[in-house]
Amino acid sequence: MLARRHQTKSAVKADVAKLARELLSRSVTGTQLDWDEARRVVWAGTALTRFAVLRFAADCPPSLLSPFMSDQLFAFSQFLSGPASAADKATVLAEVRNKFSAHPDSIETYVGVIAGLDSDDAPRLIRQLMGDAAMFDPAQAGHARTAVRMWAGQRKRSLLTDAGLDLTVEMFLAIGRVNQYSAQSFVAALNDLPKFDAETKKKIIAAVRRMHAGLDPVKEESLYNQLTATLAPYKDQ
Repeated sequence: MLARRHQTKSAVKADVAKLARELLSRSVTGTQLDWDEARRVVWAGTALTRFAVLRFAADCPPSLLSPFMSDQLFAFSQFLSGPASAADKATVLAEVRNKFSAHPDSIETYVGVIAGLDSDDAPRLIRQLMGDAAMFDPAQAGHARTAVRMWAGQRKRSLLTDAGLDLTVEMFLAIGRVNQYSAQSFVAALNDLPKFDAETKKKIIAAVRRMHAGLDPVKEESLYNQLTATLAPYKDQ
């Protein structure tokens, strides 16, 4: 314990991430931790893994579940972004959804975790979220802005993958038509457009044109004009 206290914060975080990945990967094969391993995980300072310990360690006491929402959310996000099967993810997703559906604040937090996932499965899970009327309402500014901010922030997926770009177009139109301000993070994400290589830029411009074409120039005047300005330097491309 004393040695661990002297580790740098980054070293501890690396330890935690490694241990969390190890623990969560065991859930895929159904391997349970024995009690000694569970105790080692908990006392390693890995509060974020306690969510996983509770689910996957044999007879693990509920008291080991981290009381901190941030720990639970991080573990939840790591699990959904990890190698677990679609069936395992669906089971955990349903459990957490039920838990978080009780309060408006926790619903918004849930939206943020799903919309910020860094995985190939993210577009499917985000579409599933957007189709869940109990957990996502585009007319609720908190829901919409959180979803847009988190997904727009995952630029390597929201802009640089075909599946992610298609979802970006869908989300922009679905949310921007309801509340233009809520979609602003997508417009901001386009600020780096000149920095991309020619092929990537071509794909993104095509997506922006779809977004632009889907807007009403009167009803969504602000977004329409902003995308008009974004596209102006590329009108001949």
